[in-house]
Amino acid sequence: MAKRVKIRKLDFYRVLLTETLPYETPIIFSNDGFYEKMRVISKTSSIESTLFDKLTRKSSSKFTVPYIYKISKNDTGFRQLSLIHPFAQLRFVDFYKSYSSLILYYCRRSPASIRAPHHIAGSFYKKTTISDIYRHKNKSINLNVNDHYSKFSPSFFSYLGYDRLYKFINSTEYLSLESHFPVLRTLDVAKCFDSIYTHSLSHATKNKEFIKDNINSREHFGQKFDALMQFANYQETNGIVIGPEVSRIFAEIIFQEIDLRVMKRLDDQKYKYGVHYEFRRYVDDVYIFARTDVIANSVYTIYADVMSEYKLHCNESKSHTIYRPFVTSKASLIFEAGKSADELFDILFEVSESKNFIPKNVIKKSRVFKKFIESIKLSSLNYSGKYEDVAPFLIAILTERIKKVVGSKHSASLTDKASQCVVNFNLLFDVLFFLFKVAPTVGSSYKISTCIILIVDYFKLHMAECVDEISDNVYRLILDFSSCSFDDLRHIEVAAFVNLSRLNLILASKALGKRYLLPAESVGTFFDLHKTGSSYFSIISCLFYIGQNDLYKDLYLTLIRNIEKKLKCLKNISSDSEKLFTLLDCLTCPYICDELKMRWAERKMSLV
Repeated sequence: MAKRVKIRKLDFYRVLLTETLPYETPIIFSNDGFYEKMRVISKTSSIESTLFDKLTRKSSSKFTVPYIYKISKNDTGFRQLSLIHPFAQLRFVDFYKSYSSLILYYCRRSPASIRAPHHIAGSFYKKTTISDIYRHKNKSINLNVNDHYSKFSPSFFSYLGYDRLYKFINSTEYLSLESHFPVLRTLDVAKCFDSIYTHSLSHATKNKEFIKDNINSREHFGQKFDALMQFANYQETNGIVIGPEVSRIFAEIIFQEIDLRVMKRLDDQKYKYGVHYEFRRYVDDVYIFARTDVIANSVYTIYADVMSEYKLHCNESKSHTIYRPFVTSKASLIFEAGKSADELFDILFEVSESKNFIPKNVIKKSRVFKKFIESIKLSSLNYSGKYEDVAPFLIAILTERIKKVVGSKHSASLTDKASQCVVNFNLLFDVLFFLFKVAPTVGSSYKISTCIILIVDYFKLHMAECVDEISDNVYRLILDFSSCSFDDLRHIEVAAFVNLSRLNLILASKALGKRYLLPAESVGTFFDLHKTGSSYFSIISCLFYIGQNDLYKDLYLTLIRNIEKKLKCLKNISSDSEKLFTLLDCLTCPYICDELKMRWAERKMSLV
């Protein structure tokens, strides 16, 4: 069951929970503590209040440097993300407090946008069953359709449109556009966030003549937003931080103006929106629907030309034109894979009239596993696809099915067939890890981590006598994935690379219990502690995993030495995000002694 809870719309510190962090962080990381501390800072003890205030507010810095890290995007590429400094995050809180209504105004102008803020969110659903998994990260934004939340609001605003692009492609709106327009052309923006010129925001919210005439004014919304994005990113004007929702909103405002200018220019050429063409834009992905090839090319050319005025450019290699029916080989592959997933669950579970999930008897687990994988191989071959095209989708589908099974209020019926339940869930884990190994992505690691925690928790609660059979299999699969030579490019030395795919699984494995802790030498390698200058995420993740367990005494000392080295000089802590995040987490960590905490705190206080 879920209880609807009202949100205080005047609680602008919610911005810290929803707008200022990348989604792709370790599963143990959040801004919850920062948020709670800022809400009650005036009520805390004078020493704690003074220290925290000095750490987070009292700064004369003209800019801050985000903590930049990279995650794997595919077999050969990486995605760079940024965790912005707490000083900058608090400035975004103040900015939203002053300008949330203007943000909404500038994000409501274009009829082409299918992912845009529409209202300040007003409520969330607090779930009371085991399916309450926001603590394992829920990427969905809040849609305006039902103002739905999960645990904490996943977005400060409720959104109009679709929280994922594939939902638009599967929508009745997409079918309606297909029925009106026989041609579809796609437009992809090359390195969008890396290319955004921050001053473009001012140009998008006021005309260039106004900006030039008022260049010294700082009261204009666009100039303030521009200045804030620079402050969060080393005072850079070329490119914005990648990852936080606030960056997508910044980009959305610019693209809304681009949409409108494109429509105006096409209207001047007698092409009417809704008659000769329409387009839909999901952040920086543009789908152009048109009556003819000539019109589609005109829309594409003009959109590209208007973007160039904002220093943005098309990626020609990713542009495609298709004709009715609007079906790609990848979409066909995903459709076939979805049917295979349905068949797999039909083999493993039946749903009774009372909505009970009842495990079916599986005589030969290996045969079912092999048959499913072969069906995916065959579909990939038939539609000229690869595992990477379909594995993340399958992992997402299977994860949602698993949540329904263990989260159902009728799930106690599973205990009637405990041994078969073990077989079926272990088979699902085998499938999930196979798909993950052939196409490891950070998003899939969150989903598998969620499955591990939910299933293990469920067995501990309802079938404690069987939990070791589940844990044994999960431990073996995690160790196999983490140790394999091709794991997520781990042998390639890339600056600032954080192996989140592996890291998340290891953190989730702690739910298995003390019997299943990894050997110390493996932990040191998996958390990259032997690299020169361990990263912030590696440090806090390792601290969480090893705690004060005697098994990791030497590793703990190595970790403390790495922290000491990182916090040796705190002169630039008011601008260095990684250093401040490390200090704040270490000062509140239950596994670090008070003597060390006092040393670091005094080191900082002496600079003020």
